[in-house]
Amino acid sequence: MWRREMFALSVLLIALSLQTLPSGKMDKPVIENNKTANKSSESEHSPSNEPSKGVLSRSESEPNTKTPESDGQTPPENRVYAIKIVSQPPDPWFRASVIIAAALVLLGFISLGLLWRQTKATEIAATAARDNAQALINSERALVDIAVIRQSTDSTLYDLKITNEGKTPAKLIHCEIGANSFPPGSPSFVAKEFTASYKSIAHAQIPTQIFLREGKDQVLSAVTDLARAFISWDEVKSGKQSGLIQFAISYQDIINRTNRATSSIFYFNHRTNELERIPGWDAYS
Repeated sequence: MWRREMFALSVLLIALSLQTLPSGKMDKPVIENNKTANKSSESEHSPSNEPSKGVLSRSESEPNTKTPESDGQTPPENRVYAIKIVSQPPDPWFRASVIIAAALVLLGFISLGLLWRQTKATEIAATAARDNAQALINSERALVDIAVIRQSTDSTLYDLKITNEGKTPAKLIHCEIGANSFPPGSPSFVAKEFTASYKSIAHAQIPTQIFLREGKDQVLSAVTDLARAFISWDEVKSGKQSGLIQFAISYQDIINRTNRATSSIFYFNHRTNELERIPGWDAYS
């Protein structure tokens, strides 16, 4: 409501400033008579007393025509006038009106600037409130995390442990597994190549349909066999190839009815003969 009042006040101030501006009409220019008349024009129009030779006199050609001289009237004179524009004398009220108009215009622009700043502040506050509300919703959601457990020291079989670390129940839909091997390199570098080629590698999907309450966990036994997951298992085991495997869990938040997913990439360390999670390559939605 106050923003509308500020805007109306700004428009009113600008309108008042435009009304106080002096009008552009100038007083009529002062015309001063040129005191020095053109004597040549007078001489040209003055009556001549001597008739021209070879031409009939006016009395002979027009005996009944009257002239101004005969009536005692002075004939009109064609005089030349000079026009001089006189500047308007300084007026203190005129200067005061100009200053007041400029001040009102400046005040109007300042009011508009303050209104714009208040609008931006309101938008920022609304965005922050929306983010806080979304953070509160996310804190009250289901959040699934995964971990791998090796069944025995010499075994290539791994179990998958799924834990609901959120505050609402989750319904596990299915588990997806994808594995591939690359030339030796750092785990982070190989993970980039792995994610780039993930769509083209073989996947295995295991339907789960498990209801998992908050704070509880569920173990899927023998979800993967490394000897079968990697085509060149011997090279991966000896360290000639870098073996990576990804586990992805699709689930549904029971309260919000939202489909979500969690995925992690693991790197086979041939020195420890274990799968190790690659930091920074976990994804949660």
